[in-house]
Amino acid sequence: MPPKKAPAKDAGGDEKDYDLENFMLQKRLEVIQHRIQLKEEVIAECQRKLEEQRKRRGNTPAGRTPVLARLGAVLADLEAQSKQELERRREVVAEMTRQYNEMQNSFSDRIEDLKAQVKKAQEDIVEVENTKEATRKEKEDEIAKKDVTIRQLTHKMEAMAFEFADMLKEVLDKMSQRIEVTHSGWSRTDRMGGDDSAAPFMKQPLISSLQEFELVPHGDLPPEQAG
Repeated sequence: MPPKKAPAKDAGGDEKDYDLENFMLQKRLEVIQHRIQLKEEVIAECQRKLEEQRKRRGNTPAGRTPVLARLGAVLADLEAQSKQELERRREVVAEMTRQYNEMQNSFSDRIEDLKAQVKKAQEDIVEVENTKEATRKEKEDEIAKKDVTIRQLTHKMEAMAFEFADMLKEVLDKMSQRIEVTHSGWSRTDRMGGDDSAAPFMKQPLISSLQEFELVPHGDLPPEQAG
C-alpha cells in the first residue's frame, strides 16, 4: 500500500521542513531501487541456473526429473512473486516521485511568494525613505522661514526700541525746556516782590517728580518744595 501524503503542517502549525523531507524521500527511493536491483539479480541468477538444468536434462537420470520439476515450479513462483514485488515497488516509487514533485512545486511557489513579499517590502522601504526625506526637507524649509521671520521681527523690535528711546528723549527735552521757562518766570516773580500768581503751578507734585529724573536742580526749588 502506498504511503499516505504528509500534511502541509504539523500539529503545532509550523511549516514543513521541505529540505529534510526531500532528503528522506530521496533516500527511500534509493533503497527501493537497490532492492529492486537485488530482486532482478536473484531472478536472473535463478533463470540462468534453470536454463543450465534444462540443458543437462538430457543427461539426467529419470529419478531426478521430479526434483527439477519442483525446482522449476519454485523458480516460476519466485519469478511471479518478484514481478509482483517489482510492480508494487514501482507503484511506491511512482507515488513517492509524485509527492516529491508536488513538494518541489509547492516549495518553488513558496519561494516565489517570499520573493514577491521581499520586493514589496523593499518598495515600501524606498517609499517611506522618500516620504521621510520630503518631510524632513519640508520641516527644514518651514524652520528656515520661521528663523527669517524671527530675525525680521527682532530687527523691527530693536528699531522700534531705538525710535521709542529717541521719542522719549525728545519729549523729556521739551518738558525740561518748558520747566526751565516756567521756573525762570517763577524766579523773576519772587524777585519782583512775591507775586503769587505763578506759585500754585510751581507747588504742584510735578516739580518733585521731575527732580527724581534730575530735570530740576534741588537748589532751584522754592523754599516750600525744598523743605
